[in-house]
Amino acid sequence: MPLDTEQRNELRRLLEVRRESLSGAAGTAGATGAAKAAGVAVPQKSKKAGPAAKAGKKQTRKKDPIEAAAAHELNEACEALKRLKEQEHRFGYCERCFMEIPWGELVANPARRCCSRCS
Repeated sequence: MPLDTEQRNELRRLLEVRRESLSGAAGTAGATGAAKAAGVAVPQKSKKAGPAAKAGKKQTRKKDPIEAAAAHELNEACEALKRLKEQEHRFGYCERCFMEIPWGELVANPARRCCSRCS
């Protein structure tokens, strides 16, 4: 049975809360701000220039795993909001087997694309 209006609104609210908590936790700091808001220690960046910067070369910075995970989760929430808006009649159905995803699984993870059997 497709999601009713009340259920879609609840999922939309949950996704917007998740998006806001990930993107607006520390203004422009983005995912680092989300990590700080969650109580995770974030190492401070040194302002000293490394040997590559002194030689005029570009430094490639390794992405912090916490930042990467928060950025991925933020992207998933934004994509789910887009799917909910554009394909509301298909939202809540598995993208692989096309069976309905149980309501409890959707509430636990509103950005879910597949049912527990297919994931």
